[in-house]
Amino acid sequence: MGSAGDKVYRVPRRSAYVEKDETEARFCAEFAKKCSLGISIPRLIVDDSIPIYEMEMMPGRPLTKEIYRGLTVGLKKSVWEQMVIFLRELHDCPVDMDKDLGVKKYDGVDEWKEVLVQLEEVVFPVVGEDIKRAVSRRFEDFFELTANCEILYTVIHGDFAPEHIWLGDRGEIGVIDFADMHIYDPAYDLRVEYCYGQEFLDYFYGKYDADDNFEVRRSFYEFVRRPRNLRHSILTGSDEVGVQMRQLEEECQKYG
Repeated sequence: MGSAGDKVYRVPRRSAYVEKDETEARFCAEFAKKCSLGISIPRLIVDDSIPIYEMEMMPGRPLTKEIYRGLTVGLKKSVWEQMVIFLRELHDCPVDMDKDLGVKKYDGVDEWKEVLVQLEEVVFPVVGEDIKRAVSRRFEDFFELTANCEILYTVIHGDFAPEHIWLGDRGEIGVIDFADMHIYDPAYDLRVEYCYGQEFLDYFYGKYDADDNFEVRRSFYEFVRRPRNLRHSILTGSDEVGVQMRQLEEECQKYG
């Protein structure tokens, strides 16, 4: 739980994070001028070889699946409206302006090809042939789609997830942690069906000017969560491997 006025501090864990933190601080300070929702703005308080940033805590709590399911219908609709407003405002940011602020463009094709290689190395040896074929097919279909359509890249949050979407006591929404923002496909920010369900997506598409292939791409990004989470659990020896294998199998069956 966060309370207004509480402070949190961020120190880069590695040198590679120094530039990311600088970019996030510059972008958030600029984006806050046009954003209708509250956002966390990192402020540099120690400018040294290891910089330290201060952020004011967002009041409220993360909008987890459990909390979301307990909301009234009216409050849910208010939450949907605020989330769509945030995404529209973020995705409407001028890309040229954000290049000036240091936001990096994400090379989607090469990155997703590398993800598939990682899955083939770690996940494929422990799953059945049906799952291998289904995962490979999803990637192949995605590569074919993106090779034959033009995607209008925008600024994206990059990790628009329950732990970064905060619900205040009066039903107001705030968004934190822009560390993974990029210039990339806006559909990537909508990997939230697992938490907020089809009802939110239906509302979203009624309020957002999505292109014809938006949902196909969005569903791919959502799907990839399953095998990537399974890969991480295998590498770390997590007890969740069995559960995540069943979840992946169920997702593959949905796709046919």
